[in-house]
Amino acid sequence: PAPLLLDGPLAPGVRIGAYELLEEAGAGGFSVVWRARAGATGEIVALKLPRVPEFVSHLRREALVASRFQDPQVVAVREVHLDHDPPFLVMPFVAGANLGQPEAAPAPSNIVNAFRTFQQVVEVVARLHDAEVVHGDLKPGNIRIDQAGRCHVLDLGLARLQVSARQQTTLRASVVSVTGEKIGGTLEFMAPEVLAGNKPTKAADVYALGILLHHLLCGRPPAFGVSPRDLNPFLPPRTTDFLRQTLHPEPQARFRDAGDLLPAVDEFIFAEERCLRRRNGHARRRVFHDRMATLARGLRVVLFSVLALLFLAIGGPLLATVVPGMPAAPLFAFFWIIVIAPASFIGL
Repeated sequence: PAPLLLDGPLAPGVRIGAYELLEEAGAGGFSVVWRARAGATGEIVALKLPRVPEFVSHLRREALVASRFQDPQVVAVREVHLDHDPPFLVMPFVAGANLGQPEAAPAPSNIVNAFRTFQQVVEVVARLHDAEVVHGDLKPGNIRIDQAGRCHVLDLGLARLQVSARQQTTLRASVVSVTGEKIGGTLEFMAPEVLAGNKPTKAADVYALGILLHHLLCGRPPAFGVSPRDLNPFLPPRTTDFLRQTLHPEPQARFRDAGDLLPAVDEFIFAEERCLRRRNGHARRRVFHDRMATLARGLRVVLFSVLALLFLAIGGPLLATVVPGMPAAPLFAFFWIIVIAPASFIGL
């Protein structure tokens, strides 16, 4: 439900305190954001209001975190009016658009732009992590691209100050974990441990960043058994390994925090820029990768064939005592079909 005023619902033209509502600019599970005009100065600002009164704790948390962390690319809180009816926060309005989720993998020439956008987001989140702040709800809807192309991180309503646990308010939620505990965030970008009922940590933000990068590079979220290169064969080397570590189900196996992602992202951008400078660079990279994959598959076949011969040399005499007169050829063929062929295709 939308937040209600004492005399009716929110709508353009309604005044809240010293501000006139102009249009709804965004909505989430806990709050809505309206573009508004300050009556005294005419300045355009953003007003954030809880969907229902019970969600005012998210505004209180956001005001607390914003008071302790200030960054030009993290939307600040200018005014706090939690005792007003309805309660609201006043923030600068960032003209631009939210980071979209592409419907398809980017063209080879646009891969570098996807990495540059991701780099901006990671740099902002790294500064949050350096200040011991966990965002807790990273997703495209909470990333705003201004008219100059700069990324801004929005919505600290689920953020946590790891060094100030005593000041955290109770987390109300829209999702119930497998343990029955209520949690907050966006399901698709939630780390497995958060879905299991644990509190978000820096590792959970890293996981959300991995989902975000997968969207930017592949046009869809990760899927079991589908490699990023299956969705976009023009990705730079080691992208799959990078995403695999970022999205590891165990938080201890992921990158420690957002800052640890930056060296690899810088390398990906450098590789893409170098590839763009070469004639047919991405096509050459794809051909090289396919050839290397074919070579690796052939080497696996050779390896398992050698293992099969060793198996026959060592195990053949033993089997002959169990099954007298069994020829070696059928045994080798059986071993090749059951073990070698599947192993060469599944990448063992």
